[in-house]
Amino acid sequence: MSVVFSSRYRADIGPHVFPTQKYELVRDRLPARGVIRSAAVLVNIVPP
Repeated sequence: MSVVFSSRYRADIGPHVFPTQKYELVRDRLPARGVIRSAAVLVNIVPP
């Protein structure tokens, strides 16, 4: 399984139920817990 992540889509939207910083935390936590391999995180890819 691959996971796509882009830091370009991070936005400070203030206090919100869905803070965008959580996606960066998820990207870091999945490999740390062994859910996925670090190599499976595709960062800042450009779609075809």
